[in-house]
Amino acid sequence: RPEFALRELRIYIMRDPMLRTRFQEARDISSEYSHDRLIKEAKGGDGEIPDEVQRSALVVKTMMWQIEKMSPERYGPRQQVDVTHTYDISKAMERAQLRLEQSRAEKVINGEFREET
Repeated sequence: RPEFALRELRIYIMRDPMLRTRFQEARDISSEYSHDRLIKEAKGGDGEIPDEVQRSALVVKTMMWQIEKMSPERYGPRQQVDVTHTYDISKAMERAQLRLEQSRAEKVINGEFREET
């Protein structure tokens, strides 16, 4: 079954760092090639008839999706996270330090030592 073979391939690739690097390089090259084809398809020819224009638009959209999935770090959507909220954890850290000091102090066992004869 093809999906089983693909799963095995992924496991094999993840176990071998050198193979993983080579596989990623191959994907990057494939993405660049697809990107070039995408540009050519998007430019199309002069005098295309409407059906060809729709077909070209579908091909471009599909190729864009494929390239995005193959190389998301290069062609995927960019996400920007802006943190505008701050939280003061100094009191929580003080309480944690106090608990730590108390737990260290409680490890001493008070009692008497009697020697058996």
